[in-house]
Amino acid sequence: MARRFPAARGIALSTGVAAVALVGFATVHDSGAAAFLLALASACGPVVTVLLATAQIRMTPAELQGRVNSGTGFLAQAVSPLGPTLAAVCTHAFGLFPTVLGAASLVVLLALVGGAVAARHLHVPPPATGGRTVADGAGADRADVRGTDDAEPTATGRQRGAGEQKPTVRNYG
Repeated sequence: MARRFPAARGIALSTGVAAVALVGFATVHDSGAAAFLLALASACGPVVTVLLATAQIRMTPAELQGRVNSGTGFLAQAVSPLGPTLAAVCTHAFGLFPTVLGAASLVVLLALVGGAVAARHLHVPPPATGGRTVADGAGADRADVRGTDDAEPTATGRQRGAGEQKPTVRNYG
């Protein structure tokens, strides 16, 4: 699924399947059906993780990759104990079905927000460059690599005044 769909659509579909499976899990009374639905919801987790990680890598500038990856990993580990605690408190206060329905609704909301953010950031065309960059296959010493301001290329193949820009990532999947 991660290879066949764009990130926004894959995130929305995976989390939608997980939300439907969670609602079904709360409504069925057969243990076999409940186990299947729980397994289906659990199988969507790795797909969403891969899609979100791919989107994060594409959206984050290269010089910030480590910081963003560390920050998201820290937040994920910090909030993970809250899930079971919150589920237990809500189940005790509201019952199983309302708690699972609320969790499924939260999953759908997060899917919509995550899909919208991924779609907005992944479909924005990169800023135009005046010539081919080293990442596009042009040599760093080529004299015909000039920006719109006709600045001479530097030794690294970048142009003065062009600003930092990460290379375009193409999705061939």
